[in-house]
Amino acid sequence: MTGGAATRTVGSGGTATRGGPASSSRGAGSVGSAASSKPHAASHNVSAALSHRSSAGLAGVVAAAREKLRPVDPNLQERFCVHCRGPHRRNAPPHPPIAANPWRMECEFSVMYKASELPADKDSGSFMGGKDCLRWKVDGAPFEDFDIAYWLPIFVEGAQETTEPMRLIAITGSKQMIQADWSVIGPLIPAIVSRTRRALNSKTPAATAACLDIVRCLLTTHPGACDAMMRCDGYRRMAPVPNLFIKSKEMVRTGYELKMVGGQKERLCDVIDDVLNLMARQGGARGLALLKSYIPTFTPNKPAVPR
Repeated sequence: MTGGAATRTVGSGGTATRGGPASSSRGAGSVGSAASSKPHAASHNVSAALSHRSSAGLAGVVAAAREKLRPVDPNLQERFCVHCRGPHRRNAPPHPPIAANPWRMECEFSVMYKASELPADKDSGSFMGGKDCLRWKVDGAPFEDFDIAYWLPIFVEGAQETTEPMRLIAITGSKQMIQADWSVIGPLIPAIVSRTRRALNSKTPAATAACLDIVRCLLTTHPGACDAMMRCDGYRRMAPVPNLFIKSKEMVRTGYELKMVGGQKERLCDVIDDVLNLMARQGGARGLALLKSYIPTFTPNKPAVPR
């Protein structure tokens, strides 16, 4: 009777064994395992309930936040797109033609030229070129008793002008003032970089060629200018616009050393490649790394592309 009771008790616990002490011991083991599994099941249920409650609470918070958002106005202008170089246009080619900056303000050089306040003017006896194409109105200019620190940044910014004779005065005047001693030009490198960037931001091929021609004159005249440009972050500030025109084969005119109307004619990509190679060569490994990081398609000393 006792064994049977035990058997019935164990059987009521869920085992299918009968009689004997062995069967009772096995039933006790199963009872123990069932009892030990109950805390794990309870903890699993609690964690599931907590996770469900937390997810439900998060969903409620997100839903409440969405209700507070205002509907989007379809007439609002979309954000700036790097590929479209302006407001994003759906189904548009990724690289549209580069246009001049429509928001360009009149520079200080142009204002002073129209007011006849510049210290230099075009020599009326020259043929838009040559070494004597510029006439200085100030005695001793552009070296002796002349404020190069004030005038050189203004002339460099004037390189963005595309009309003559303003372009001739800006480029030729900048190159002549750059010939001064390094003790005068060295402290002006940050100002030159800043004004060069302003002129480049006009995003016209003529302005890009003129600015790079001035930079080439600066680097060839003063070898220490390259280190000074890297110290004031000049590579990064001047690289974006040449990166846009690095494959442009548009013919531009640079310099007024020759007696040619508007200067010597070159391809814009050749001018950019020449100046970038000069910057990479004088800047060393660091200069090349900076140029490659800002202009990924630049390859130093690459063969010239036939016209």
